[in-house]
Amino acid sequence: MTSSMLGSAQNLRVLLADVRSVPQHGVATLQKRATLPFITVSREPGIDAAELGNAVVDALNDADQDAYHRLGRPKPPQPWTGWDREGLQRVSRDAGLNRDAVASLEESKRSWLSDFFGGLSSQDNVGGTDQDVVFRHVATAVMALAEMGRTVLVGCGAALLTRQLAGGVHIRLIAPYEYRLNRLAEEMRAPAEVAARRLRELDRNREAFFKRYWPREPLRPDHFTVTFNVAQVPTEVAVGTIIRLVERIGRSA
Repeated sequence: MTSSMLGSAQNLRVLLADVRSVPQHGVATLQKRATLPFITVSREPGIDAAELGNAVVDALNDADQDAYHRLGRPKPPQPWTGWDREGLQRVSRDAGLNRDAVASLEESKRSWLSDFFGGLSSQDNVGGTDQDVVFRHVATAVMALAEMGRTVLVGCGAALLTRQLAGGVHIRLIAPYEYRLNRLAEEMRAPAEVAARRLRELDRNREAFFKRYWPREPLRPDHFTVTFNVAQVPTEVAVGTIIRLVERIGRSA
């Protein structure tokens, strides 16, 4: 999703500063607190979420411009932006999200992040490996961007990380195995048997990821606002549905 990403460590530092300026609240307060809409996109391995993510970002920004110029509505506070796994990892690293940066989100009161990792600290030694440090940084970036609003967050468990926040539209992309296999083989430019091995590996890795960080809460259909079978639902139809959901949340905020 590089065409729609902020791609700037400075921008993330600004986001983190905005998050730090708001007192940390417990889960109950987070559920009630109004926020600008944000979108998370979760996908089965082998599905390209970038096409939908970029299309949603472009459509929402076009709608904002149309409302501003043609209908005279207020100018939006900031444009919609898209963030995928690679972008979140790169920007969180470039922003210098070391332990001090993470700790600054947790000053004086317990935050969502300390609650999240605290709940895992006694399970499978989560929290001490290099992988856990990276995920902690990415999770910080995900939450900061979600709290800022008007962002599309792809992957990284964003739907579960942000499920306590108001204003989220959580999208799930699924497809039959053959569809995912054929698309992955085309992307890899590899024979079907090679792509099949890779798809099995991706499925295992994804399952391990969710088991590691959400061992007591497996991914369920009710975690999502809407689920699209991308083998049957055209991108433009999915985009239109998502825009209507975002508009509904915007009216109720």
